[in-house]
Amino acid sequence: MIFIEKIKWFFVIIIVFIIVLSTNLIDKKNFNDINNAITSIYEDRLIAINLLYDMSNILYQKEIYMQEEDYFYHFKDQIHLNNLFEEKISIFENTKLTIKEDDLFLQLKKTFYKLSTIENEVKTGSIDEKELHKSIVKELHNLIDRLVVLQVKEGENQFIQGNRSMYFIDFFTQIEIITLIILSILMQVIIFYKSPRK
Repeated sequence: MIFIEKIKWFFVIIIVFIIVLSTNLIDKKNFNDINNAITSIYEDRLIAINLLYDMSNILYQKEIYMQEEDYFYHFKDQIHLNNLFEEKISIFENTKLTIKEDDLFLQLKKTFYKLSTIENEVKTGSIDEKELHKSIVKELHNLIDRLVVLQVKEGENQFIQGNRSMYFIDFFTQIEIITLIILSILMQVIIFYKSPRK
């Protein structure tokens, strides 16, 4: 092999290596984006919605107890429900929250602790105390509903991001194929081209 042909081969191999390396790096980034989107949809959205559903059920149980005449009889049950609710709150805190979700979640926590304090201070079970209890539970339901809406919206955003990454993977795969065809033709020309002899 002549020295010039060796240089041609060297450049052809370097070009192919750079193209393969760059497309693999782009694909790796897009695959990571898809993986993160899927993980986030499960861990930060579906589990969070399930926790909110459980919190809502706990509140419904509290409302049922509040409707009964012997509300004080269920005081231990209320403590148990409060402990369950706090457990759900602590798990929910470990999910990834947006700024809006975090603000609503802080409101939810404050409102729940307000309800818990009022339940511990209930003396007579009077109509005023029941009405206050009822209004705080209603506020908690409202906050949970708003959090669920945000969870669904963020899940949709993650889904769109995953689809966008899939589109880019498909797009870059097509570009890779076209580029490799062009490069293979170019390599054939470079390798088999013979410079005119003088």
